[in-house]
Amino acid sequence: MKKFLKVLGVIILFLAVAGIAAVAAFNIHTISVAEEYILDVSDFEESYVDYIMVLGCSVRPDGTPSDMLHDRVITGAKLYNMGVGSKLLLTGDSEEPDDYDETMAMKKLSSKEGISAVNQIVDPVGLSTYDSIKRAAEQLEGKSVIIVTQEYHLYRAVYIARSLGLDAYGCKADIRTYRGQFMREIREWAGRVKDELYLAFDLNSKYGTEVEIL
Repeated sequence: MKKFLKVLGVIILFLAVAGIAAVAAFNIHTISVAEEYILDVSDFEESYVDYIMVLGCSVRPDGTPSDMLHDRVITGAKLYNMGVGSKLLLTGDSEEPDDYDETMAMKKLSSKEGISAVNQIVDPVGLSTYDSIKRAAEQLEGKSVIIVTQEYHLYRAVYIARSLGLDAYGCKADIRTYRGQFMREIREWAGRVKDELYLAFDLNSKYGTEVEIL
């Protein structure tokens, strides 16, 4: 029995080490591919793209954007007002009950920043990073895009976009320090693995082309 437990322990340790190594390898690959395409706002002054894509995240119970979402929209609006792109693509989860609507909060804030509704394109079922970018790659005519989100999130977003054939760059929206960032970093490690696998198997987004980006 002692010998069996010892062997079992060695096997478990081996699997744990192999799993950690695999996760690290996926993350290193994602970051190494995407990092050269991730820039600051000022780096885009001479650029012009088809779309400025702002990725959604949580809203508060009163319907206003969280700090992270606020900073993403403000950064996207700044790029738009610099003349970097003619369309702002707002993508997020508006599938929840009526009292939760990421894209509505994003639209209101971008309107306050001087962007007319006609130049706001909305994907209300951008339920995840992969879903948002997959649907954009499938439905939008233009292929050049600047993706706006916080830096830790940009590696995965830009990696997905370029893997799907978009001429994608990332713009950092880190205007402040955010609470709970350590846990977000941990979850992002798992997210990078998940989305590399999604890409490898060419998985569809939840709604695909059933729901149009308008």
